[in-house]
Amino acid sequence: MTVDLYALDASSVEEAQAIVDLFEDRERYDKPFTAKLTSFIDGLLVHFPDAETDPDGPWSNDPRQSSMVDGRCCEMNMRASLADDLYEYILTSCKGRDLYVYEDGQIIRPDTDRAAEPAPTKRRWWQRRPPD
Repeated sequence: MTVDLYALDASSVEEAQAIVDLFEDRERYDKPFTAKLTSFIDGLLVHFPDAETDPDGPWSNDPRQSSMVDGRCCEMNMRASLADDLYEYILTSCKGRDLYVYEDGQIIRPDTDRAAEPAPTKRRWWQRRPPD
């Protein structure tokens, strides 16, 4: 069993949501990471070596090989039994690099440990509520 987290290089909640919305677009995979994500991954692998270096480590995949959405997203798959320490490190490291984290359908802001409020959506005329 694995725990999946995604680090997102975005400047706002709306931009982070736009990146999440493109997860299924396979043509945007395997592009070079942004500078912020490259720095994040390098720091991550110093503390938690990749599966090739440490087969008993926390990784189910190599984060360097998990580029999504034109290099603006890094998919991280961790072994559930070893994910606790890694999870906290990832949140702290993302916060220090101004990266968003996506987990279980929620976007976690870099300046807090809380999920971001979903971006407001415009209601179509047939979905509008009558004024109170």
